[in-house]
Amino acid sequence: PRSLPGMAERTLVINSMSKSHGMTGWRMGWLTGPTEMIRLLTDLNLVTTYGLPAFISIACAEALENHYGVKEIAERYAARRTLMLEAVRGMNDVTVHGSEGGMYVMLDISSIEADDEKFAWALLDQEKVGVMPGSSFGEASA
Repeated sequence: PRSLPGMAERTLVINSMSKSHGMTGWRMGWLTGPTEMIRLLTDLNLVTTYGLPAFISIACAEALENHYGVKEIAERYAARRTLMLEAVRGMNDVTVHGSEGGMYVMLDISSIEADDEKFAWALLDQEKVGVMPGSSFGEASA
């Protein structure tokens, strides 16, 4: 949208290295947009963030400067997703939903257990597999 006429001065672009470079949890990202909005958000960031460990800054700079990560991480996530889909497809009473890409898989387990949170806790307790109940994503997951 930022490239459309009249949109650059009204568009914020927010991104991170979490998924693209396998740095989930490191909380390293960036924001681009109109100068005045960036000033306001920089002030907000200063009062909500107290610093970034040096190793994260160094790793992110290394990854960006040497083009590490994006292709390799995408391939790794795709392979894991494919493995998961192959393991789940054909499972009794489980329907697979989701996109053609990405690293997430949405399963409809309602014919096994109507309470998705109960199912998630039971799976963790019995099989030591952690999943996020679909209800966590709101009505869009229903």
